Amino acid sequence: MTIYLDFDGTVVEHQYPLIGPLNIGCIEVIDKLCKTGHEIVINSMRAEYDKTLLKEAIEFLNKSLSDLNNSTNKYSLIHTDYKYDPTKWDWNLHFETKRIFIDDVCEGIPLKNGVSIKRAMVDWEKLNVEFEERGLFNPEV
Repeated sequence: MTIYLDFDGTVVEHQYPLIGPLNIGCIEVIDKLCKTGHEIVINSMRAEYDKTLLKEAIEFLNKSLSDLNNSTNKYSLIHTDYKYDPTKWDWNLHFETKRIFIDDVCEGIPLKNGVSIKRAMVDWEKLNVEFEERGLFNPEV
């Protein structure tokens, strides 16, 4: 599948234009998705506002993934100009289109409160369970 990954409120807590603290659990799940062969596309509004901020976000995510694995290898993260897709969090649609948008504004996506700022952000613990239940960590999906 192609996983479109937002950054602020998804990978990190909201502190735009700064990079907020990591959203707990996201790196481990993103790592499993990468290792299973899913294509990860950074789909952040940072692309619309400032390409330097987007580059910093990608570098931050790459470093976090490398640190998790004690590796200097770069992950093959790609980015696209921001193309928000108002898709609902709907597994039938995900499997039909072979696309998943992980974004804190996606209607129905599991959310939790941030730690440093009490603004809603993606709940990676719940996503991990959903991905596991639906076989996304299985290379054949």
